[in-house]
Amino acid sequence: MIITLATVNAWQLYDEQAAQPERWRRVEELVAGLNADVVAVQELIADGADEPARQAGADAALRRLAERTGLYCEVDGRAAAAAGGGRYHAGLLWRADRASVRPGSLVRLGRASHGLWHGMVTCVLTIDGTPLRVGSVHLSPHSPPWRAADAYQVLTAMHPDTLPGFVGGDWNSIGASRIETGDGWHHYDRSPYPAPVWHPAHGYQLGGDGQVDRGAAEVLENAGGMRDCAVLFGAPWQPTTGYHPIDPQPPRRIDRWYATHRVPAAAIAGYAVADPGRVGTDTDHRPVLVTVDTGALPGAAPAG
Repeated sequence: MIITLATVNAWQLYDEQAAQPERWRRVEELVAGLNADVVAVQELIADGADEPARQAGADAALRRLAERTGLYCEVDGRAAAAAGGGRYHAGLLWRADRASVRPGSLVRLGRASHGLWHGMVTCVLTIDGTPLRVGSVHLSPHSPPWRAADAYQVLTAMHPDTLPGFVGGDWNSIGASRIETGDGWHHYDRSPYPAPVWHPAHGYQLGGDGQVDRGAAEVLENAGGMRDCAVLFGAPWQPTTGYHPIDPQPPRRIDRWYATHRVPAAAIAGYAVADPGRVGTDTDHRPVLVTVDTGALPGAAPAG
């Protein structure tokens, strides 16, 4: 059976200080219209003086999105949301008619509890009889060292057992995978820096040597054996950010799905980045969709 995973940075969704209900409605429609079986969402907004208050706000925001999109987000009576630092939080949604959640499988990694910048959440879903771990994560936009440190925690969260897993998110940095083409080996994500027009925000994407930072991806891909689903599928490169009027960065692919090393390449049945015309300017990230053949995953239920 084929399932679809989507990762969506919803751009400050439900920020009551901005009060943009019409844009929120269009983002909700965008998420629902993806028809994904699992959605990893980032930038749910909720304020709070401490982590319990932020967690309660993140839970409420995710439940609101679930209600508006017809998706599900509950594990043992708790929303599958992680309270990040400040106001930004991550969550997971899924179709209740396709997926059942394993009791006791919810893991939340927040800023105060685990040091993650914007948080990470995972749980175990059984889809078409196949159990798999899914995660949503949002790394630091400002600190390459913090991103790399967070990446090690991603590895821990995605490898507590032998289940195959997928984690989608806004990694706030580009990938490290190399591919071979007619002009030799090069990074799938070639450096967009230095761009013709420099902006101070570009510095957050560079290392101390002035070269583009790939530290988080190197931890995931080189140290942790995680595989970039776009590369596994052989998809043509497409940016996910850099198109919005407020974005000072050049076109980049910072929204990605990673598969754990237990996922065979044959299980990746498709890859797509949402069309800019569909997204408009309602969010500054284009959703990324991966289709997975659950029958090719380890532990898949026998056909028939």
